[in-house]
Order: sequence, then structure tokens, then C-alpha cells
Amino acid sequence: MNSKAAFLFLLLTVMMLANEVAAQIHTKIPCRYSNQCHDPCRKITGFFSSKCMNGFCTCYR
Repeated sequence: MNSKAAFLFLLLTVMMLANEVAAQIHTKIPCRYSNQCHDPCRKITGFFSSKCMNGFCTCYR
């Protein structure tokens, strides 16, 4: 019984992490600061959620 519960918990965790990764959109839009990504990401996803990572914008849904 305990191993079944652990397997179910592991399965749900993997599904949630996979869904979170799919919500990220990596772009080739160059940036230096995260606020430079808000407008381009709003045009791509419809949301302002974005971050400047490694010199490129990453948009979140």
C-alpha cells in the first residue's frame, strides 16, 4: 500500500513539472534587463510574465 502511494505521488510530481516546463517559451529576443522582455512576451503569449536569462527573453504563460 505504501509503495503504491509513493508511486502515485511521484507520477503526479513528474506531471506537474512537465507542465511547468511547457509553460516556458525561450526566445531569441536579446535583452539586458527583464523589463525589456515585457512587451515582446505580451505579443507572443498575451502575458507580461517574462525574464531576461542569459541575454535572451524567456516568456511564461
